[in-house]
Amino acid sequence: MEFDRRNLMIIAAVAVAVLVVVAALWFYVIPRTELQVTTVYREGSLNVININVKLENTGTENIEKIIWEIEVRNDTRSFIDETGNISDIRPGGSKQIATYFFGDQWETYEIFVNLSFESKGTVFSEEIRHVNGGYMNQRWTDTFSKTHL
Repeated sequence: MEFDRRNLMIIAAVAVAVLVVVAALWFYVIPRTELQVTTVYREGSLNVININVKLENTGTENIEKIIWEIEVRNDTRSFIDETGNISDIRPGGSKQIATYFFGDQWETYEIFVNLSFESKGTVFSEEIRHVNGGYMNQRWTDTFSKTHL
């Protein structure tokens, strides 16, 4: 019985070691571009509606030349159409974009976040679309990833 228990412990230790090595390779060694975009829609008082976008570089490569556009609209008109740029986001870093508009808190809005950026000579272009569905506070997370092998 002791022999079987010892073998089981060795197998478990080897399995854990393999998982740790694979995780370390993924997070630190394998070159990849990965951008996580978190969009937060929050209704405040006096019909002020806030849109906050966090761009987080969760990959191992620099993300450069970021051009962003945020647009919010309903069925009849556009409330926000703002653009800007960010020079770069290093691995593990993040940038915040915040804007607001005045609107009816009972309305349904479409939120568009358009991004264009470069990493390792590749140009990425992403369009994110979310609908608040009449809720007061919402949060969405989108991830864009490419492995460079």
